[in-house]
Amino acid sequence: MAELVRYSRERILNQLNSRLGLTDETRDSFSRIISEVIGNELEAIEEEILDMFRNEQLENLSGASLEEYLFNTYNMNRLPASYAKSDYLQLYTANNQAFGFINNGNDIIIPEGTRVGDQPDFNGVIYLTTAEVVLGFNESFAVVPVIAESPGSSYNCFKDVLRYIDFENYSNSEEGLLLCRNVYDISNGADEENDDSLRFRGITFLERRSNLNKNALFAALLNEQSIFQFEIIESYYGIGTIGVLVKGHGYGEVSNDDVLRVQSIISEFEFLGQKIEVVLPRQVKLRLSLALKSNADLDPNEKQQLINEIKSFIKLNLKQMEFIKRINIREIYNGILTNFNVRKLSSSQSNFDRIDMDKQERFGVASNYVEISTLGPGIINLSVDESFADPEIEIEID
Repeated sequence: MAELVRYSRERILNQLNSRLGLTDETRDSFSRIISEVIGNELEAIEEEILDMFRNEQLENLSGASLEEYLFNTYNMNRLPASYAKSDYLQLYTANNQAFGFINNGNDIIIPEGTRVGDQPDFNGVIYLTTAEVVLGFNESFAVVPVIAESPGSSYNCFKDVLRYIDFENYSNSEEGLLLCRNVYDISNGADEENDDSLRFRGITFLERRSNLNKNALFAALLNEQSIFQFEIIESYYGIGTIGVLVKGHGYGEVSNDDVLRVQSIISEFEFLGQKIEVVLPRQVKLRLSLALKSNADLDPNEKQQLINEIKSFIKLNLKQMEFIKRINIREIYNGILTNFNVRKLSSSQSNFDRIDMDKQERFGVASNYVEISTLGPGIINLSVDESFADPEIEIEID
């Protein structure tokens, strides 16, 4: 951060003596007294101005003050939580026969708002159909758009996760012959934007708004909520090209619909002789294993619940560290000990028991089982076009 120039008493004294031709610099001299008075006043004013200056810096603001500053200065709002959604929930029959085969030769009408989920009791991730769909008696498959029942990133899911539909209004419903599946990963559900992300958007907008083409593209993508993060990489495919790297919320791949949405945005910024292309990140598969001891007596169900909570904590922190480009595995390990009722198996344990990863190099060569020392902090540096795939995590609770 910039600092103001300070005018010391000695500097004021020297200027007074020089301008007025004074030679007496004793403690009680006229110039010394004047320089002390002026110096004290200037220092007080400087401190007041510096306090105001520091308080107006984006990096020092948070919460409501950050929101207010960005709205008043750049008309920028905190992004709200958004609903995960997809246009491609496929409906079909168990034996890939026509829908009429399971409904006495008639069409099947599925109303808007029908539930689909990842569990047969609909006690997990639930989506709702957003349109009525008619399954023709002579058709064998159809697609219907769906949206999560609540906003947030917790509803993002991999393809083929939504396998159950809460609908029985057809003749053979007791046999469960009407099936569904989400054709693609769903990664566009987002939590309410946190301060780090909002501050990043504000600082980046401030730094880049003076540039024309590249930064206009950047500003347009800042408000595309269906993607978690993006990077603009010059000369990614050679001179005259720009690669727009997009990452989805969670660990799923960005869907085709979201890629097309980004392509429609960037098409407005291409000019003659320039090529802008959407780039999907190279996946880094991280594997972690850790054995800990519970501080409480747990039955098998409680132990499994604790393991699932620790895994979710690890995944959330990895994604947050990827966003700020600082991945410290030991920091996650220490966070587990702090946030959960567990302890080390031995005093020598200071990190995960095993850390390794697979990396896909840019030109197709894979580097598998790259080991990371557990003796140090476990720092992982991702390239700008790399992103974590869904990590493999082994947790044992004694």
